[in-house]
Amino acid sequence: MAVANSPFEIPVTLIVSPGNLVLSSTALSFEQTPGAAAPASQTVTVTSNGQPLAYTAVASVTNSTVNWLAVTPAGGNTNGSGTLTISVDASKLTPGTYDGRISVSSVLAGNSPQTISVKLKVNPGTISAPTTPLTFTQVAGGTAPAGQTIAVTGTPGALSFTVAGSTQSGGNWLAATPVSGTTPATLTVSVNGSTLAVNQYTGKVFITSPGAVGSPIEVPVILNVVPPAVLATAPTALNFAYTIGQGAAAAQSLAISATGTTGAVPFTTQVQYDGTANQWLAVNPATGTTPATLQVSISPAGLTAGTYNGRVVISSSNALASLTVPVKLIVTAIPKPVVVAVKNAASYSSGAVSPGENIVIGGTGIGPNDITVATPAADAYPTILAATRVLFDNVPAPIIYVSATQTSVMVPYGVSGRATTSMVVEYSGVTSDPLIYNVAQSAPGMYTLNSQGTGPGAILNQNLAVNGPNTPEKRGNVIAIYMTGEGDTNPRGLDGSVIQPIAAALKKPVLPVTVTIGGVDARVEYAGSAPGLISGVMQVNVTIPPGAPTGSSVPVVVTVGTAQTQSGASAATVAISAN
Repeated sequence: MAVANSPFEIPVTLIVSPGNLVLSSTALSFEQTPGAAAPASQTVTVTSNGQPLAYTAVASVTNSTVNWLAVTPAGGNTNGSGTLTISVDASKLTPGTYDGRISVSSVLAGNSPQTISVKLKVNPGTISAPTTPLTFTQVAGGTAPAGQTIAVTGTPGALSFTVAGSTQSGGNWLAATPVSGTTPATLTVSVNGSTLAVNQYTGKVFITSPGAVGSPIEVPVILNVVPPAVLATAPTALNFAYTIGQGAAAAQSLAISATGTTGAVPFTTQVQYDGTANQWLAVNPATGTTPATLQVSISPAGLTAGTYNGRVVISSSNALASLTVPVKLIVTAIPKPVVVAVKNAASYSSGAVSPGENIVIGGTGIGPNDITVATPAADAYPTILAATRVLFDNVPAPIIYVSATQTSVMVPYGVSGRATTSMVVEYSGVTSDPLIYNVAQSAPGMYTLNSQGTGPGAILNQNLAVNGPNTPEKRGNVIAIYMTGEGDTNPRGLDGSVIQPIAAALKKPVLPVTVTIGGVDARVEYAGSAPGLISGVMQVNVTIPPGAPTGSSVPVVVTVGTAQTQSGASAATVAISAN
């Protein structure tokens, strides 16, 4: 049977697609801290489930004006495999969470476009700076004090910040620079209270880094406006004197005080000079608080003779004006030593010198102003003492003592056998004119108790008591006479050596020794080195003859070779008792 609408047609549409895009990941997350290195990039593989597809990749962000997201390459083909590299850069972002996406599109793909969501977390950095209060002191009406610094640091890397100052009273006396920057940085904080009344003022410096841990940082600032102090010293001027070649003068004290204010006043010191490049003046300490005592000293090495002027300048942040203390230094040259006399140190007689003889030299400028006595070291006397030397034919002599007007030495044994010797006195590098002296085999002199060559001799009794009018010795007993100038010895004396009290160390004079007491020959028991004394001092032990006269002043004469100790009216004496 026929149907009215037969045949009935049903339309059919067949869509043939090349395939779909397939992504290995559709969600990525990154995390970064400002200043730190950017996080590692991540990859997404792009494939298709059908025939190869060409595609494009575009990065975009949704909640930031900064384009922090990037994808490479911008396009590719799924033939085999396509790989996208996604990276982020949070260096210009503030802390927070940011969203972005990568849109992967293909005109032939049935599921185009595909989206990769990207989330970036920006962690806050840490900003830090010391918050110890900065304290300034300014004199009312005076100049502003020097600025102080604040070191600002950020971790893990550079952080941006801003700076502002705020005061609680006194108006706008506080400033900090720079007003912005990136870490690390150094801020300079300055104050100026020149128009402020005497009082204490407070303020703060704020260091702000948005989102950073530790922000804002508050650094307290204190400004003390104080009444002006008036500095004073005692003394008000200093004078030094120095002689070239001698030791520098001792340091001098300078007391500092302050009036017009209460409490201690801080100060600094410096030295200045007039017309010289030599740095001869020093002051210690360089800083302090009043009241205080400074030590001012000189270092004159290298200065020539003349007058030098300098000053110690004392400054204080609490004073409107610094204080100047004039310092004068007079440098004089050492005069040339002048020798006027050379005498036997025992008899004080003049004449030829002999080997090993103890002599005394008189003159001017032949040593230091104050007498200096030698101390033997290692059983020997020095050949230089207090910048003084005495040379015989350029050989330095052992020294007993030195002074500006009188110096005593031992003639070196090396002059033996010479007809003459040339003597020079040297003080602080300046030498006298050479003087020529005859050399004798012996030049004996007996030491006396008055150290002038007359009167009672330096004689010990048999019981070792010092002989004298109140301590006479008996006839028949032995006395010990001390003298010098015996000449060469056997074995030869050693210049400056101290004779040890042992037989092997004793030295006997080469020339014969005889003694008379009151004109009567006395038996010599011993003549040679005096143990414990310097080589060149001789001890003569003699027995007082039975026929010797008695009395408190019996003359004693020692003959060495053909030369005698002091005799006649100048003879040294010994006291002899009748019993």
